[in-house]
Amino acid sequence: MGNKAKRISITSILLVIVMITTVILTSCISMGPMRDLETEEEGIEIFRLENGNILQTTEATGSVESEVQNQYSLQVSGKIIRALERGNPFKQGDVLVEIDNSDALDQLEQIAMYIENAESNLRTAQLNYQKALDENHIAIQIAELVLGNALVYSHINLPRSIWSKQKTQVNLPRTRQNHLMSSL
Repeated sequence: MGNKAKRISITSILLVIVMITTVILTSCISMGPMRDLETEEEGIEIFRLENGNILQTTEATGSVESEVQNQYSLQVSGKIIRALERGNPFKQGDVLVEIDNSDALDQLEQIAMYIENAESNLRTAQLNYQKALDENHIAIQIAELVLGNALVYSHINLPRSIWSKQKTQVNLPRTRQNHLMSSL
């Protein structure tokens, strides 16, 4: 019984496939180039497409009204030399407003002069700084020479200083005694 059920299900599936194929082929034939021209009678025109050059062009002018309006403001002030009027056509890259910028150019020249003066002052300050470093370096070298000479001189005079110190220590008790005697 198992084989009989398999045969019935296989037969049923094949029957469904044949029916679907028949429906598809019938609908494709009615839409293809071999179909009757009954559609022209229904008010639908059929055109055959062919590769070739365009023989006709169409141009039209008009205006576009947008739901979105843009507000533009200028970041500089000045006298307006030229501006587009409402309704004038324009495209990307066109100048909408031209402003007399002679005041801005004057300010730009003045700023350039300020920068030039500041750079000159910087160079002068750098030269003065280098000069001060050089003078300090020379002063340090002179101080080192003086210190070296002082050390040499102190080594020469050191024995005299020691003798003088010993002489003072020897005389100190006598000086105290004399001082005490004179106070009495």
